[in-house]
Amino acid sequence: MDTETRPRKSRIFVLFFFIVVALVVVGAFTLIERRSQYQALAKETETLAIPTVSVFHASAENGQVTISALASRKANCLRTLTHRK
Repeated sequence: MDTETRPRKSRIFVLFFFIVVALVVVGAFTLIERRSQYQALAKETETLAIPTVSVFHASAENGQVTISALASRKANCLRTLTHRK
């Protein structure tokens, strides 16, 4: 009877061993994938963390100022609101 049960146990052991190896391979693949995603996110965050600056150059105006009717109306409303106290 010992000879009949031994091959069966070894088959179960071999099957268990292959399942463990497969799980380790899948786990390693998952860790590698996660690390690459982490590095991509870190690179994108670093790129976005650096503020971009735009430089504006002043242009000379001709000295005439034109005020639209809407702007002067808003200015008058603001003056009356601030002087109502």
